Amino acid sequence: MCHLILVLPLLALIAFWVWPVSIAAPFYAVVLIASGAMYYFLMRAMRLPAQTGAEDLLQSTGKVIDSKQGVVHIQMHSEIWNARSHDELCPGDTVRVIGVNGLSLDVEKSAAGRH
Repeated sequence: MCHLILVLPLLALIAFWVWPVSIAAPFYAVVLIASGAMYYFLMRAMRLPAQTGAEDLLQSTGKVIDSKQGVVHIQMHSEIWNARSHDELCPGDTVRVIGVNGLSLDVEKSAAGRH
């Protein structure tokens, strides 16, 4: 995709064959600046960290909703997740995600403790 943006100024050279220079030159300048700006913002966006999936969940914090018979449910990002922990968790505890295993999260009690 970003390579196509680099081709736009080459395609805009056709304007010099179709229009007089007084129209084609400003048109070409606009296309050149616009494609350069788009390329800059696309490259910046490609370098951003992942904001979805397992990468986003790691190190996030959530709140324990309930903990019954070893099954823990936490609320995180307005979603309810199944979780596992080696720590003793009670409803209201704040937890931090340390791993993702399928649709279950591995969590530990965060330093903040209880809300």
